Amino acid sequence: MARIGEWCDIHQGVNIGQNIEKGSVPVIGDNVWIGPGVKMFGKIALGDNMMLGAGAIVNKSFEEGNCTIAGNPAIRVNDHGNVWFRE
Repeated sequence: MARIGEWCDIHQGVNIGQNIEKGSVPVIGDNVWIGPGVKMFGKIALGDNMMLGAGAIVNKSFEEGNCTIAGNPAIRVNDHGNVWFRE
């Protein structure tokens, strides 16, 4: 079962799934904004305060957090992260 942190915003059409191996599921940090249509699968880790662009295909970890990722496959597009939760 995937682990999802506090204050995450998950939009419509998002798939969060297991890879072939049992227990190979995503671990998502706190304050992560996941745009519409994002697909993520396998044993990956996403850090805190991230934004995932609409339609992104996430198949590798971004453990450092505090960034925005987008694309297919997802890549880091900037270092702003989820600005809604900044202090």
